[in-house]
Amino acid sequence: MKKFSYLVILLSWLHAADAQPDSLKRVLDETNVDPVRLTCLSRLSYDYIYSNVDSAAKYVQQFILLAQQMKSDSALSAAYQAYGEFYSITGNYPQALEQWLKSLQIAERAKSFLMIDKANLNLSRSYADQGDYERSIQLARLVMKNYNRHFTPALLPIKLISDTSLFYYFIVSNLAHAYEAADELDSALKYVLLFESISRKLFGEMSSPVAFVYGNIYSKKNDYALAMSYYHEGMAQAMHVPKDYIDNAYGISRVFEKMNWPDSAIYYAERILRVADTARYPLMQMNALKLLANTFKARGNTDSATKYFELATLTQDSIFNRDKSVQMQNLTFNEQLRQEDIREESRKRMYRSQVYSLVVGVVGLGIVSLILYRNNKQKQKAKIQIENAYSQLKNTQTQLIQSEKMASLGQLTAGIAHEIENPLNFVNNFSEVNKDLLIEMSNEITKGNYNEVSLIAQDIIHNDEKINFHGKRADSIVKSMLQHSRTSSGQKELTDINALTDEYLRIAYHGLRAKDNSSRAKVETDFDHRVREINIIRQDIGRVILNLVNNAFYAVNEKQKQALNGYEPRVTIVTKRDKGMIGIMVKDNGNGVPQKILDKIFQPFFTTKPTGQGTGLGLSLAYDIVRAHGGEIKVETQEGKGSQFIIQLPAQ
Repeated sequence: MKKFSYLVILLSWLHAADAQPDSLKRVLDETNVDPVRLTCLSRLSYDYIYSNVDSAAKYVQQFILLAQQMKSDSALSAAYQAYGEFYSITGNYPQALEQWLKSLQIAERAKSFLMIDKANLNLSRSYADQGDYERSIQLARLVMKNYNRHFTPALLPIKLISDTSLFYYFIVSNLAHAYEAADELDSALKYVLLFESISRKLFGEMSSPVAFVYGNIYSKKNDYALAMSYYHEGMAQAMHVPKDYIDNAYGISRVFEKMNWPDSAIYYAERILRVADTARYPLMQMNALKLLANTFKARGNTDSATKYFELATLTQDSIFNRDKSVQMQNLTFNEQLRQEDIREESRKRMYRSQVYSLVVGVVGLGIVSLILYRNNKQKQKAKIQIENAYSQLKNTQTQLIQSEKMASLGQLTAGIAHEIENPLNFVNNFSEVNKDLLIEMSNEITKGNYNEVSLIAQDIIHNDEKINFHGKRADSIVKSMLQHSRTSSGQKELTDINALTDEYLRIAYHGLRAKDNSSRAKVETDFDHRVREINIIRQDIGRVILNLVNNAFYAVNEKQKQALNGYEPRVTIVTKRDKGMIGIMVKDNGNGVPQKILDKIFQPFFTTKPTGQGTGLGLSLAYDIVRAHGGEIKVETQEGKGSQFIIQLPAQ
């Protein structure tokens, strides 16, 4: 008992914030108790990752070996997370992603909510490193949602409260950094305020990473005085943490560059290079070299600008070369396939469960029917109950058929994925051409042929526009096919149709304005107050409404481009209750649908939109969803005058 008590006290002390590396190494050398050694190795791995990568590598590898010997999935998941952190800080992002994916798979095997969320948070960072801020934010928000669901402080031990509070600190940190990097400054400011609040609760002060995000936000808002204040505070707090020190120093250097103070920008950039070289922090070395190249170029110092540009290019190639980019893409794609397999298996289990429930329901219905049949006094009541039960079973069967159809369509979309090869080939080809042009530009810069440099730059800009166009085209195709193959949970719920229609109308309108701020269309609504709540799958019917409204906006915008005199684009949305049916009408005054193609518009992959602007899956998906709800969808159109799509759903 005394030995056990001593072990508990020792582990508590090791977890404490004031357990220094020398003390941890001494305990590591003097004990053979595996849980104590594991805690020491975990702390030492992270203590050295940001200051001494050689020591970090040694302790991380020992951490993994001991976790494997202990056959502890939770410990092994944590060890691979530390290994991923080590590779991330040294600029080897493919290896970092690979270790974090291992950590996630082991955490899933261990069914540890906390370890799964920690692994997903690291994957969120990885997506941010690749510049995919949308996916990074989406994953970080999922982790926050899981955190709020799984970890209620009132139900946790004191030690676990401390651990999860620090984890929450890192969740908010990811969101603040990702929103700032994506230039969504209002959202970034919201999360950095929360970030600061948590930092002061945990550490008694605003941490250096918090100051860095504040500095970046105000730098982008051109409030240089306030940005400088935060960066300097961040540097002062990070004297013994090279990464945080470098980040804030880089922020200061960037501000001086924006203010056109080249000498000060160069001073801080050179300090960054010295510290980054010692700490082996290649990403910030690259950023500092680029900053020096731009600053010397602005001063007209061509030789120094060329020197630092070449060094920056070499450093960038060592971090983000083609092979590593391909490796990152393959790892990400394989993980997406793995997650899709998991979701598919979950759908199959749900399907089997539904079939089982259907069989049980049929048997139960037979028993109930027999009892009610033999009970003459309840004959009329039995008839009503049987009809209701049969109606429910029929609806369930319709949903099962729909699920199977959607699964088959998912397989079909996989077979036609070659459709995206063409835009991807364009992207790859133009990228190769741009690389050659950049090499040529570098040579011409060295020769001083700036007229030729200007011509090459125009070619690069033109090629980049092509890359962007074909990239968006591929993205649109993939998203549309995935959306068409995705099945919902199948759970119906009472939904206010008027509120749902209004919500998705607003989503469509704001989406239109986000894509094209010049788009103008008058929107009219006429919602019948008699339309109340009905039982539907909210997400699916919302998707139908969104698709029809988007098509209406597209139709009126296309007609507006014809510059007809007196034409006013108008979209009208009407709801109506009539004869036991709920109607949703989406009407536009665009060019209408030609009669010769009217019978094809609900076929999969049929579209009248130009290449790259539509995949022809939206109306097909809408048709299937409405039919699965026991309703129908039809179209009324006049060429040159507009179209009206009508959804009719059972009111009960």
